[in-house]
Amino acid sequence: MTDRDPISLLAPLETVAVTLMWLIMVLRAPGAIRSGRQRSLWLAVGLAATAMTLQLDAVSAAAERLFGPTHLIDLGREIIGLCAATAVFTFVITVTGRRAYARFSIGLAVVLAAVLVVIDFRSGSHARHKVPADSGLDPEPTVAYWLLLLLYHIAASVSCAFVCWRTSRSAKSRSLRAALLMFCFGSVTASALMSSSILHLMTRWTWIPPLYPAICATEALFLTAGAAVPIAADLRRRWEDIRTLHRLTPLWHELVTTVPEIVLDPVRGPLADLAGSMRSTRRKLYRRVVEIRDGMLAVSPYVSVDSARGLNRHVRHAELLGVTSAAVAVACWVRLGCQEKRANAEPTTPQAELSAVGGHDLASEIRFLLEVAQVWQSDLVSAEVEAWREKCAGNEVGV
Repeated sequence: MTDRDPISLLAPLETVAVTLMWLIMVLRAPGAIRSGRQRSLWLAVGLAATAMTLQLDAVSAAAERLFGPTHLIDLGREIIGLCAATAVFTFVITVTGRRAYARFSIGLAVVLAAVLVVIDFRSGSHARHKVPADSGLDPEPTVAYWLLLLLYHIAASVSCAFVCWRTSRSAKSRSLRAALLMFCFGSVTASALMSSSILHLMTRWTWIPPLYPAICATEALFLTAGAAVPIAADLRRRWEDIRTLHRLTPLWHELVTTVPEIVLDPVRGPLADLAGSMRSTRRKLYRRVVEIRDGMLAVSPYVSVDSARGLNRHVRHAELLGVTSAAVAVACWVRLGCQEKRANAEPTTPQAELSAVGGHDLASEIRFLLEVAQVWQSDLVSAEVEAWREKCAGNEVGV
C-alpha cells in the first residue's frame, strides 16, 4: 500500500490485531510442525503477519533508526508483502484442489518481484518509498512500481476471495467452511486496502492514509480467525471430552472402587486428573470407556442371567428418565453386581451377558455409557435394585 499517516488514531488497533495474529501463530506451531497441510497454512499466515508487522509505524521507525532512511527497508517490506499474498492464495487454491494454478501464481510472483527490484534500483536516487500529498510531486520510486505492486495484490486478493467463497458453499466440514469464509473476508479487506491505495496514488486525497491501520487491523483479525479455526475446533472437542469424562465419573468411580485392578492409569487426585485430561482428552476418554467396560465384565459373574433378564423386563414398565430401557437395565444389574462383589458373594452360573448391549464403535459406546451414567445415581435404579433383591429374597433365589 502507499505511505501511511503516522499519527492515525487507529494505529493501536492495528498493533493489537497483529499481536493476536502472532499469538495464534505461536499456539499453532506444534500442530504445524507435525502436519504438512497445517504447515502450509502456518507459513502463509506467518508471512502475512510478518508483512503486517513491518507495516507498523513503530517497526518502520525502528528500522530507519537502525539502517538509515534507505529504500531497501520499503523494498524488502513490499517484497515480503507480495510473498505473503502469494502464499495465502497458493494455500487456498492448493487446499481446494487447484495445484496447477498454485505453480502459476508462484511463478508470476517471482517474476513480478524481480521486475519490482529492477524498477526500484533503476528509478534514480531516492530514500523511502512514498506517495507525496502534493499531486505535483512524483511518487517514489515510480507510478509504474506502485501500480504493478498494488494491482497484483488486488488480483491475488480478489481471486483468493472468490475461490474461498465458492469452495465454502460446498464444504462438508463446518470448520473448513468457517476458515474459508474468514480467509474470504480477509482477502476482500486486503483488496479494499490496495484499492484505496491506488485511489490515493491517483488522487492524493489526504483522508485515505489515516484509514489504513483500521483496514489492516480488520484484515489481520479475519486472517487470525481463519488460522484459529482448528484451535477453536480442538478446544471445543477437548471441552466436550472433559464434560463426557465428568459425566462418566460416578459410574467409573464405583466400578474402580469395586474392582481396583481395572484401572489402566494410576488413580491421582482430582486436580492432577483434570490436568492430565486437558493434555490428552481423547486418550483419557478412550481409557475411561475401556475401564468401565472392564469393570462391567468383572462384576457380571455376580449377576445371573435370570436376574439380568428379569431386570430388563421389569424396567420396561418404569419411568425411564429419557433414556433407553437397556441403559436402565444395565445400570441396575451393574449396581447389583457391584454390591454382590463387595459383599464377597459367590459368582453365579450362568452369568449375565454383556456383548448384546452397548455401541458398535467408540462414539456409540460413549453415548450408551452416558445413558447408563445418567441414571446411575437415580432413585429409579436404587428402587429397581432393591425391589429385585426383595423379590429374589422372597423366592429364596440368588441374584
